[in-house]
Amino acid sequence: NAEYMGDENLCANLLKVWLREMPVPILDQVDKSIVQTSQDLGTVAKAMEEFPEPGRSILLYLWDMCVEIAALETVNKTNPHNLAVVIAPNLFDANQFENPWPLV
Repeated sequence: NAEYMGDENLCANLLKVWLREMPVPILDQVDKSIVQTSQDLGTVAKAMEEFPEPGRSILLYLWDMCVEIAALETVNKTNPHNLAVVIAPNLFDANQFENPWPLV
């Protein structure tokens, strides 16, 4: 529908709802210790091997999309930190972690 073309907030909200409504959130598809200890490129790359499909592909696509959005920060005012704050809470069940904020 042309009425919604260019409505970034609608697109973002649809994505977040879709991620939240997954039967098993993406980051809950692996042991939580893997997620908690993956804090640099090396450990994240190794952790990706643990994700089952289609979760792995969805996560990679999501990261690619976030890189493209952050590359336009001067236009959209959305930097990597802002993306993390908005997207990350939709990738896991926060009730599974004592303190989920370090994951963001």
